[in-house]
Amino acid sequence: MDGGWGIHAEGGSSMLSSALNYTALRLLGENVDDEQDMSVPKTRKWIHDHGGAMMIKLEARCLDFLTGQV
Repeated sequence: MDGGWGIHAEGGSSMLSSALNYTALRLLGENVDDEQDMSVPKTRKWIHDHGGAMMIKLEARCLDFLTGQV
């Protein structure tokens, strides 16, 4: 796994899926420095390495802003 999330299991990682899944994990209470499976830090790094959350559609950016993830 490269740290990002894809739209479906066999697809590559996409910014939209990665950002929405990262937001969902944070809303569920996952810690940024999660030591168990490192899914949150890996996803956060993938998002930063691929241009940041500003590379997603407006609706998802609004959700991230409203939930305080930006």
